[in-house]
Formats: sequence, C-alpha cells, structure tokens
Amino acid sequence: MNNFQKTLFEKVPSDWDVSLVPDVCFFQEGPGLLRKQFGNSGNGIPFINIRCIKEDGTIDRRVAQFVKKSEVEAKYKHFLLEEGDYVLSTSGTLGRLALVKSKDVPMLLNTSVIRFRSIDEEKLDKQFLRHLLKSSLFFDQLAAESQGSAQVNVGPTHIQKCYFVLPPLREQESIANILDSVDKVIELTEKEISKLQDLKKGIDQSIFNLKNIDDKNWKYESTIKVAKKVTVGHVGETASGYSEEGIPFFRTGNVRPGYINYNNMKFITDEFHNKLSKSQLFGGMVLISRVGANLGMAATVPRSIEVANCANVLVIHFDEEKVLPEYFCYYVNSNFGQESLLERSIGSAQGVINTKTLETWSFPLPTLDEQKAIFEFVTTVDISIQKKTRKKDNLINIKKGLMQDLLTGKVRVNI
Repeated sequence: MNNFQKTLFEKVPSDWDVSLVPDVCFFQEGPGLLRKQFGNSGNGIPFINIRCIKEDGTIDRRVAQFVKKSEVEAKYKHFLLEEGDYVLSTSGTLGRLALVKSKDVPMLLNTSVIRFRSIDEEKLDKQFLRHLLKSSLFFDQLAAESQGSAQVNVGPTHIQKCYFVLPPLREQESIANILDSVDKVIELTEKEISKLQDLKKGIDQSIFNLKNIDDKNWKYESTIKVAKKVTVGHVGETASGYSEEGIPFFRTGNVRPGYINYNNMKFITDEFHNKLSKSQLFGGMVLISRVGANLGMAATVPRSIEVANCANVLVIHFDEEKVLPEYFCYYVNSNFGQESLLERSIGSAQGVINTKTLETWSFPLPTLDEQKAIFEFVTTVDISIQKKTRKKDNLINIKKGLMQDLLTGKVRVNI
C-alpha cells in the first residue's frame, strides 16, 4: 500500500478489512479486436463497447458490433460475459457501470471495458460491490495509478494495485440498501424529467411542424406581415462608448435560447447612446442573434428595462395585438424553428441571418389567445423540469456525501 492509499484508509474502523481488489474480486479486460474480425448479426456474437453502456446502468445491444462466431469459439470463449457481471468503461468515458442481465448475453468483452465479479459473496456482497465500483475511494486510487497519461485510461495493471474497504457482510448489505434507495429516487426523478421533456417534444411536434398545420384552424403568414419593423441594431463595436456605469447593450453572445445572458455585458455612455437613439430597445422586443456560435437564438428584452443594441443582433418590433413576443421566441428556439431559420442563413464558412431572411420567413401563427395559452403551458412544463432537475442534482450530491461517509466508516450503520 502506497502513502496515498495509507492516507485514504487511515481512519477506517478497526473491524473493517482493507483488501487488495484481486483478493476479493475477479476482473478481466476484453481482447483488442480488429475490424477484419467483425461479422454481422446473422453469424456473429455482439461485443460490448463504451457506447453500449448507458448512463442509467443498462446495456444497449442495439449499438453493438459483432465478432464472427468462429472467432469466438476458437479464441474468445473465456471473454464471454455472464449474467451478474458488472462492466465498467475504463477509457474515454471513464466510469460508466452496468449490470449484465440475462437478456444481454451472449455478449463478448472488448478492450476498454472491464468486468467485475465477487469471488466470495460471503466476504464481498454483490450489491455492495456496485457501489464500491462507483465510489471516489476506488477512482481516486485509479487516478493516482494512471497519472502522467495524456488520456485517462486504466486497465488491470492499475486495478490490481487498488484496495477495497470491506465492512462486515451485514453492514455491507445495509449500506447497499441505503444507497440503493437513493438511486431509486434519482431514477424515478430522471423518468419524470424524461416524461416532461417528451411532453414538450410532443407539443412542438403538434404545434410547430408545418406539415401538421390545418389551414382551417391556423394562419400561416410571413413574419413581415405581423411585425411593425425588423431592424439591425446600430451600436458599433467601438470601445469609445463603453462605460461600466452606462447603459447596457446586447451583443450576439448575450442572446441565449429564451433568455439574456448578462455575463460580460458591455455598457455605453449616455452621451454615446444619445447619438444612437435608433439603437434603443424596450421591453418585449425580440432579439435574434445574427452570427457566431449562438446564430439564430432568440430572446425577448426584459419588459422592465431599456437597453441598446449592437449590429450583430436583429431586432423585431411586433404588433403585440397579433404576436406574443414570448411565443415567437419559444418557436424560434424549438427544433422546428431552428431548422427552418438556419437553413435560410447565408454564407458558407459562417452563417449569417439578415433582415431579408426574416422578411420572407414564415411561422405557425395561432390566435393571440392560443399563443398565450401555449407559452403559459410550456413555461409551466419548463419550470417543472427545472425543479425536478434541481431535485435530481441535490439527490446526487446527497448520495456522494452518503457514499463518502458510509464507505469509509465515518458514519456507521446500525444492524
């Protein structure tokens, strides 16, 4: 045991064992397979790769490639996965872990994936092993062993130098049950988030897919017919007008999907702004980024402030008796809106959106009441997604703290 590991385990309870991983756990990395060995689904055995190991701890055989059955029979029988194995990605996306189930076999190991199995479940509980393989105690040791590599890759030579801390078996089972219960709540929350995201996709599909628009119930008009004016801002990229105490103005990098990013906001002086009165924006106007990484992103100007605008952001002044700016922004930032708008951008190396683009661009236009109802509904869904995402993040942090406390013996479980 090196000094790093001694420090890591110095406060482990006296009735716990600290064992080398090879003494309590079987592990094996798959062979390095060559493309010429690949077969097809008709005459091959699927082999696992990092893409097959999903974030939710399952295996997706649909993205697997195949090795010829004859090759497996001749060379690789001992690399066939078994039900109950844990498989861990050890290169690239390091640390993805999945349990091999009966529906996943037959399947072959591959390089950059290592399987684990308890040698004696009277000493190392199978479910407790899962949490050890996801713990910082394990990965801190791996990181220390693989230092100096350009890319973090770990293999059996690193793992055989690592240690597992093992409480008595009944305590292992109790710790695993506690951590499992947190995992179940996290999994349930993720499913709830996924359902809400699917709901939003369904809304977009039914409302914004132009192929689904019924002319009897929808109007289909070009933007210019319902906008009072489409303009480009007039504030130049000149430092002479900047002032930390002045009037904020939006640049292309400040326009994000549905909101304004106030980080790195620039300011212009009152004097400079007075010379550029045409650039003044008011709450409710729509901004669309013309160039750069955020090309095509739309946001409304907050209704409580007045700001200035630069030449890289398009401004739309809507007739709000016909178009709700917030509804329009939601459409622009949807997959359908982005696809429709960006295919009209000009330029090959870097796309640009100009006023002419918007003058000939059309979008789904329900009644104003329907626009309000759509925006209010999707806003409610977004708020629910945000709340549940925060809940999931909090649960993940709670679990990290629990793992640190329970797997080191800092907090003991009553048996």
